[in-house]
Amino acid sequence: MKVSELLGRPVVDVHGTQLGVVHDLRAVLPPEDQGGSTAAAVVTTDGPKVVALVVGPDTWRCRLSHAWGFAQGRARGPALLSLLVGGGRRSQLVAAAEVVDWDHHGRIRLSGRG
Repeated sequence: MKVSELLGRPVVDVHGTQLGVVHDLRAVLPPEDQGGSTAAAVVTTDGPKVVALVVGPDTWRCRLSHAWGFAQGRARGPALLSLLVGGGRRSQLVAAAEVVDWDHHGRIRLSGRG
């Protein structure tokens, strides 16, 4: 599955109550091989692993806040822009382990919530 297929998808709890939409993902890279520098070193084909979804309200302020880096604290100004999109900081991290499945409507269903 591509990242673009997850962004914007609605996220619901086990009862079907909408919690928001996916704004971003958190991923970790596999550890590098710590073995010797021989030509026989093991080459891993594992790619980045998604560990969490950033879920927040489906509002233009929240989407822009994540797209422009204000929600993550990477951007601070200009002050007027920060004021306009500052509402996007209400998002929450949801562990990828909580994802049960996604249905034919494109909704991502979580366990352990609700």
